[in-house]
Formats: sequence, C-alpha cells, structure tokens
Amino acid sequence: MAVDLTVGIDVGMSGTGVAYRQSKTGGVECDVVYLKWGSDEQVKVPTKLAYARTDDSQPPLHWGLNIPDTTENLSVKGWFKTHFGGNGSNQAEAERHAEAERLYSDYLKCLHDELSRRFVRDGILGKAWKHANIAFVFSTPACWEPPVVAQFKALVLKAGFEKAQSKRLGRGLHTVAITMTEPQATAAFELHTPRPAANLRRDHNVMIIDVGAGTGDFSLLQVAINAQETLHWREHQPAIGENIGSWHIDKGFEARMTEILKPYQHLLSHSASHVAGEMRRGTEFLRVKHEFEGANVQSETIPVPHLGDGQRVHDDTIQDGHFTNPESKGSPAASLSGQDYLLLSGGLGSSPYVKRQLERFCNDCSILKSTKLVVSRQPQLAVCMGLVYAATSNEAVFPTIACRTSFGLVSRIPSAAPAKRTWISILTRGKGFEGRFDDCVDWIIPKLGGWPKAPQRLRDFIKTHQFMRANFSEADAKKKRKVLWSKEHFFQVDFKIKATIGQAEANFLCVDASGRKISEPVTISTPREPPIMGLDGVEEE
Repeated sequence: MAVDLTVGIDVGMSGTGVAYRQSKTGGVECDVVYLKWGSDEQVKVPTKLAYARTDDSQPPLHWGLNIPDTTENLSVKGWFKTHFGGNGSNQAEAERHAEAERLYSDYLKCLHDELSRRFVRDGILGKAWKHANIAFVFSTPACWEPPVVAQFKALVLKAGFEKAQSKRLGRGLHTVAITMTEPQATAAFELHTPRPAANLRRDHNVMIIDVGAGTGDFSLLQVAINAQETLHWREHQPAIGENIGSWHIDKGFEARMTEILKPYQHLLSHSASHVAGEMRRGTEFLRVKHEFEGANVQSETIPVPHLGDGQRVHDDTIQDGHFTNPESKGSPAASLSGQDYLLLSGGLGSSPYVKRQLERFCNDCSILKSTKLVVSRQPQLAVCMGLVYAATSNEAVFPTIACRTSFGLVSRIPSAAPAKRTWISILTRGKGFEGRFDDCVDWIIPKLGGWPKAPQRLRDFIKTHQFMRANFSEADAKKKRKVLWSKEHFFQVDFKIKATIGQAEANFLCVDASGRKISEPVTISTPREPPIMGLDGVEEE
C-alpha cells in the first residue's frame, strides 16, 4: 500500500525533532523536510510538560512551547528521559521509572495530537488524517537495553501513532517502527543528504559521535559500495551508548548558580534555587552553552532574572546583573585533514568546545593525526531526518548490521563427519538414521557480524525461545525415490527462514522456494548477550 507520508521522530532529553517526506507528486520525489516550532521557528519542540501544581496526576495543561513564562501555578516536568528504563532495583528507582513512564506517555500523546492537527492544517497531507497512510519511524539511544526499547514502543502505540486501515475505505493505515539507534540515523542522514559534511568514499572509516542532552552514542562504520555503485554503511561493531550529555552540565550550572546567588538572596524576588533553575531552563543559557568554546575563550553573558539591583552585587561572576566568565582570554582554533572522519552531531556534540577538544585529542594521537573532524550540517536534526531518508530509500542504508547477539537454527549433522558426497547422499535419499546424527545449531546471524560460523554441536546449553510451525501442504514439494530401484519415496521441500533483527526484537518467518509465506511470524526479544549459555567456550574448541 502506497505511503502518503513518512515521519521521523527523535524524542530527545531537552527537545524533540520531527522530519517528514511526502509521497512523490507528479512523478517528482519530495525532499525530506523538518518541522519548525513556534513564532521564532525553533527546530525542535521542548520535551516538557506542565501540570496543575495542585494535582499533577491529571492530564497536562500545557506542553512544549505552549508552556507559559509564568509557571507559579504550574508544575513543569522535563528531563524525564533520564529515569526512563530503570530496572527498579530499589523502591526509589522504581518510583522514578514509573513517573518517567507516565510523563513519556503524556508527552507522546500531546505530540501525536499536535501532528494530527498540523499535517492537515498546513496542507502537508492534502487529505484527512484518518484517510492517510502514514509510516512513523522512531529512534532510540544506543544505550537503551532491548526491554527498554520495547517499553518505549508500547508507549508510542498507546499514544495513538499506530492505527489499522479503514475497512470501508481501504486506507488510513498508520504504522510504527523503531528502526535505528541515534548514531545509525545520523549516518543515514550523512549518506543521503544533498549537502554532506564529509566527502565519503569507499573504504572510508567513520566514527559517529552523537551527544545530546542526556546520552552519548558512538558508532564505528565503514563506507561500502554495492553492485549498483551505491554507497552504504558497514558496521565494524554494534553502536554503543553512555549516559553522558549536556544534562549533567545543566545540573552542575544550576547547583553552581544556587551557591553564587545565596549571599544575595535579599535582592531576589524568588529563592536562589528557583532563580538558578529558571536560568538553567532559559534560552540564553542554552545558546551560550552550545556556543561555548572553552574556559579561556570569551563567551556571552547570561542575565540573572528577578535581580532587583545588580549594582549591589559584588562578585566576579556577576557583572551588571549578568553571569559571566572572569577567566575568558582567547585561544586559536585547530584543524585537521585526512580521509577518515570523526562526524559530530547532537546539541552538545556539535558545540565548538567539544569539537576543539576532540581535535586536540586527535592531534596528540599518532594513529588519528590524519583523521578529519567534521560537524553534521544539521547536528540537531540529523537523527529525525536520517530516519526518513533511510525509510524512504530504495537501497538499504545498512544492508547488514553488527548484531548484539547470535541467532541460529537447530539442525542435524552426521556424528562421524562423513565425506561431503556421502552426507549429501544421505540427505537427498531421506535416510534419517538416528544413530548417525547429532543435533547442532546452524548460526545464520553471528554476533558482531562477519561470516556465519560452521554448525556447532549441541550440548546442554540450549534454551528454547519459540517454536515455529510451518505448513508445507501447499509448498512446491519434489518427489524423490530413496533408491532408484525402489518404489519408496520421500518429498523434498526447499524453504528459507527470513530474519529481521530490530532494536528490541527479532522476527523470523518461513517462506517456500517462491517466497510465499508458509508460517506465522515468530518474535523474540533481542538480548544483549547470546541466549545460549557457554557459547564462547564452545567456539574456542
């Protein structure tokens, strides 16, 4: 079924980016476009909610840019991505996780409702929301465990993003997929954008560094080329992530400002902690933080709100009612060149300070001296736009990925390892003598990529996840005689197992030789480690 609109959504710690691509109009392919928010056309909508201060158990009163400047009667919630996905090892952590899940659910509902209005109101769809076929694609941080990804997808579905098509009209299908981690989506953007930051060529190695407000994600890739002379990515290893990001800078700034303002509490119309929190959430601080180049580089000042008389403040860090850096001096910039790249994206990742520090690190490291460091042309939007580019491309951006675990099928091999000719003869004649075979696992998808290993004999370390039942009654079966002079025969059916490995789950489907489905799909969660205990020891034998 033709898709009218593909929408990529990157729900970040401090802001959410949304990009989209319409279906072809008049045979011309539409470009990927990102939504702008508010009267000042911000590229992201704040990931914030505002509840009534008296009862925040009710639905939010405001969200995103609709939250008013005066919030005395409101309870503003943000940064809830920090506590999402906790394992609940203690009561306090479990409560924080439950609260984050509730906030995520409310925010996604607000976002869905706004998109359903805006895409119709702005004439992007050209038809009613309920009549359009829409594909939603989401990203996740690389540090999220598969159960957390599955939990996030459940919240997306609960918010209303997925919808079955109308039986009467045969249209109106809304689908949801979590297709990529954030650095993978950034890589997809770099490969497809008309204005890439890197001049990519075959065999170039690229480290993607995507650091936002809450997480830092890293992906080590290589540029490859297919038979159609089209570039794609090959992963050296699975994307990894850490709970690092500008959120920690923000919290540190708030704590430091609270200490600075405490001696001048009598000059403030609010508490020092309240003013520090307001400064941390303000647009002036966000701008200065992103443009920060280092402790010895002159940077913009940040106004201190609710300060009655700034002239009465005698502090090196507060001048004329503004917070400033007294150690600003100035420093030259460095530049590198080479054929391999460090590609930076994200709000913090694209800051001049981070770029300068990484340039210095590469310059001091002999094996990285030739590495060129570049910043994405759209550092805050590369993820959501990359999701759309990948979903609408005719060629796979990642034909294969470095899987976090191994997947295999239980098979049978001869016990005595006869010659290949004899083994094929046994198979084709259907001689399944029990004493001649051992159970084994045929690894169809090996951990970390590479070529599938030879079948490994089973011992006592196999765990059964799912059974797949296939119906071969209508498959193309070939009648074979066990021996030429005998009337006894057997049927040989050729089939394939199609595997799709996602961020949170793996889907398996059995098809016959013509590609026709002969089984229902089987889904299992994707663990970080191999589900077969003791695998590493077996591989060494």
